[in-house]
Amino acid sequence: VKAIASEEDYNELFDEMIDRFGDLPLEAELLLRIARIKVWANQVKVDQIKKVKTKTTITISEEGTAQLDGAKLMAESMKYGRAVGFTMEGNQLILSVDAKHTGKLTDFDVLEEMMALLPKSLKEQVNTASI
Repeated sequence: VKAIASEEDYNELFDEMIDRFGDLPLEAELLLRIARIKVWANQVKVDQIKKVKTKTTITISEEGTAQLDGAKLMAESMKYGRAVGFTMEGNQLILSVDAKHTGKLTDFDVLEEMMALLPKSLKEQVNTASI
């Protein structure tokens, strides 16, 4: 799965595997989904993803935190209610997914959807070069 460096790589590999092998076993599909999560994590400079009991935490580096539009991220995450939480530790954003509050979704599904939101919540880069 090392060949997945972008979301486009994921889509190509997933389609190729379906074409070649048909429906993938759950384990293979999960492995590909984890690889895609790693792509998103690299895009926003995630330091760590850690699961302890029912809670998964995503720690974003100081640099990554500074690049995120927190209001946009929070607004998009509202649909998950109490399943998703945010805290700050110093200058690092820590996002959490609590399996006790995910309802019909699995905690992995919510984690994956939140990871997909992170790159979409990056602040727009403004070009300040003088003309």
